[in-house]
Amino acid sequence: MADPTTIIKRGPLVAVRDRHYSEPIPDEFLPLFEAAKLRVDDNDHHVTLYRGGCNYSFVWGPSVEGEWFARHNYDEGVRVSDRDAGLRWALGLDVEAVA
Repeated sequence: MADPTTIIKRGPLVAVRDRHYSEPIPDEFLPLFEAAKLRVDDNDHHVTLYRGGCNYSFVWGPSVEGEWFARHNYDEGVRVSDRDAGLRWALGLDVEAVA
């Protein structure tokens, strides 16, 4: 089990406490993750969404190339304006989020 001094658990979301690249994922996303039956690991610069124990989508950012990107397992990915836009894209909520 993860060390509770280094992580924060909120519903289907597990996030690191020590952050450098982004703020914690806003609470408004929690019911969306639950409705989509997703478990979410937020590692600050890389967010992985799981469904049924399998990788479903990824959002990663500035530590890699200075920008944020999102992709599903089956595609090449897209550039997005920020992490939250990538999460909306991954959830199918905002196709206009693509930068």
